Amino acid sequence: QTTVHLTRKPDSGDIIAFIYTYDIDDQKQMADALTLIARSAYDYIALIDLDQDTLRFLAAPQIGYPVNHPCCYSKFCDHFIKEISDPVEQLKIKTASSTDNIRKQLETKKFLEYTFKGTHHGQRIMKQIRFRPFGQGNSRVLTSRTDISDLTARQEAQQEALQQALNQAQAATAAKSNFLSRMSHDMRTPMNGILGLTELMRDKQHGSDLQSDLDQLEISGRYLLTLINDTLDMSKIENNVLELHPSVFKGIQIFQSLVALTRPNLKKKHIHLEIHADNLPFTYLYIDAGRLQQIVMNIMSNAIKFTPEGGRIDFYMRNIKKTDDVLTDEIIVEDTGVGMA
Repeated sequence: QTTVHLTRKPDSGDIIAFIYTYDIDDQKQMADALTLIARSAYDYIALIDLDQDTLRFLAAPQIGYPVNHPCCYSKFCDHFIKEISDPVEQLKIKTASSTDNIRKQLETKKFLEYTFKGTHHGQRIMKQIRFRPFGQGNSRVLTSRTDISDLTARQEAQQEALQQALNQAQAATAAKSNFLSRMSHDMRTPMNGILGLTELMRDKQHGSDLQSDLDQLEISGRYLLTLINDTLDMSKIENNVLELHPSVFKGIQIFQSLVALTRPNLKKKHIHLEIHADNLPFTYLYIDAGRLQQIVMNIMSNAIKFTPEGGRIDFYMRNIKKTDDVLTDEIIVEDTGVGMA
């Protein structure tokens, strides 16, 4: 509300007094609001005049400077720099907060933000200073300073906790790898014993059914031994280094071993296996038979697992092409199970 009072001479009407009053409640409320905001989040909020090298605080509850009273901006910066004990940070603050740097940076940027760390009265501090153009032209800049020491300390504590959790997880993984390695050694010993006994039994005279069972036992045992040896290579697998160890095998033997490995589970669920391997040129192959078995057995095991009792699995193996000494074959497994996308 604004009021004007005029006092005139009674005879001539000339003005002898002029009184002008206005309500400052709005300005006071604005100042109080700025102070409240600054108290909760800022050391200060101020307006810089780069041409005049002056600083006028709009709110400064944390540093005790008077509001709306201009002071020298450069001297204020020098005072703050002296409070920081680290020489490197002192130079960083001086460069970043200089009027020349602010003016130059704000020619191409709408917003500047710098973070400084140091020690003040023996206590570690972290400050964040922002600059933003104010009004027309580039001479006036709105600035604020925030103490982010507590926030930084919390972030560092969280980072340390995450690192500890990561170290614990890595230690647990290493322990599991060591355990698997030791167990693999322990499992390999009796497995080799089983295979040795199988060879001894084969040398004796037995019926054809027993010989067939021994053949299947040996195939399963050797496949299990391959898996055990893979467990011993856990460190290589963790480092994404998977080695191939090819040898010369009869192609028909590899094919028969794959069928033999699946036969017990097929019989248990009464699943019919239809093999389609017509016109397949079985010959000697230079191949890592263990890896081939692993790939096909993974697919076949899933097919058996998800095919209901009395279902059917079709195993297709056919040659696509032969180039020089390289055979390119294709293996397809189809089943009457639930299927997948």
